[in-house]
Amino acid sequence: MKTYSIAVDEIIKVLEEKGEVINALNDRVFKSLFTDDNMRGILSYIISYVTEIDKDYIYENMYVTDSYETVHNIKEKENTHDLKVEVGSNVITLEMNQFNDRETRFRNSAHFHESIVKKLERAKTKEDIGRVIQISFDVKIGYLSDLISSIMMMDLKRHIIDSSEENFIKYKINLSKLRKIDYNVSKLSRFERILLIMMESKKSKLKSLAKGDKELEFMVKKIEDMSKDPNMVRYIKDENLRRIAYEMDMEESNKKGHESGYSEGERDNQRKIVKRMLDKNVDIKDIALYTGLSEKEILKM
Repeated sequence: MKTYSIAVDEIIKVLEEKGEVINALNDRVFKSLFTDDNMRGILSYIISYVTEIDKDYIYENMYVTDSYETVHNIKEKENTHDLKVEVGSNVITLEMNQFNDRETRFRNSAHFHESIVKKLERAKTKEDIGRVIQISFDVKIGYLSDLISSIMMMDLKRHIIDSSEENFIKYKINLSKLRKIDYNVSKLSRFERILLIMMESKKSKLKSLAKGDKELEFMVKKIEDMSKDPNMVRYIKDENLRRIAYEMDMEESNKKGHESGYSEGERDNQRKIVKRMLDKNVDIKDIALYTGLSEKEILKM
């Protein structure tokens, strides 16, 4: 659903009419979902399933932080982890990657190495280092055949460089593998059901996937409630607008390169971005907000 083209109350109304939700592939829904203390059991289960750390140990000892709550501008928010979990001496970050672009991959890698540096700085002894783990839920990834893959450092010929780095592990969850899966719930593992609930937008399918599991039923109810929350929908609408503006700007900038006559080129670039946003039925007030142009300038264009 193109949430950037209509008002918040209309979005909520349309979702209700279509029997749909804003799914947990959206960063903000994903993070809000798993910072709810009632989701502690499912979050423990996911981390345990992927890392093989004891589920009960995770449940009893984990501390979950939502890094968005401590930052106040868009650039800062773009540089935060989706979700950070501390379990004893282990630091685990969970990332929802709806877009598998170069910027996202670079940012996730930077987050991972930043976590390693901070963990080493905090460790009092070698035994206290624990593990730094990154779990990435990747929507658009085609080169991994397994649902869960662990990534180690390799050289260009794909030889493992240093097995002593086993304390620093990346896991990738290939969500694209589930797009063709049979929705026969009786044949699905609980882990697969959770992932499909995160991906699904249709309420009827969500209820089918959660049926008979109280924790999963709560998960579905939480997603449904967030899709009715004006603040959540407004946030997602604005995020979509920023994404559109960013992608258009990058596309036009790449075309222009380092041409001479930069000022005129920049102006022409703005006109193209505005035209494409208008073609997508983005409201003029929203275009003004995210381009810095006045409504009068936009109308002239």
